[in-house]
Amino acid sequence: MCGEMVFAIYSSTVEFDKDMDAKLKLVHTTIGKKDLSRSLPIAVNSWIYEIPFLGDNDFESKALEFSKLLSDRQEIISELKRNNHYKIRVALYVRTGQKQVNYTLDPETISNLAKLGLGCDADLIILGDDCCNADLIFSDS
Repeated sequence: MCGEMVFAIYSSTVEFDKDMDAKLKLVHTTIGKKDLSRSLPIAVNSWIYEIPFLGDNDFESKALEFSKLLSDRQEIISELKRNNHYKIRVALYVRTGQKQVNYTLDPETISNLAKLGLGCDADLIILGDDCCNADLIFSDS
């Protein structure tokens, strides 16, 4: 199991640059700019910060690290949430060759993410033969 924990800010009206890095005190992983001139245009601008993980133990420790990073920025994240120009997303992307993935988020991680008032999406990408019968099991104990 490997993947990324992603904190992303999207805007259809505001372009992102290093000013957002300074505001959040995080260096972006990716900045996407709207481009309507291409055949498959990017419809929104984006500022993305990712933490990769590899394996169950790394997932749990990185999830806690990720939640603390975001929790430390709760005030600025709340300010961005109130601004109608921004949409904020937290997501977990998990890649595996297994049909079933089970992972645990410890109470501190859950509490840190809950304080932010952000939903957390989870996407499972099966890298194997039989990906149609995959189950994703979430555990919050």
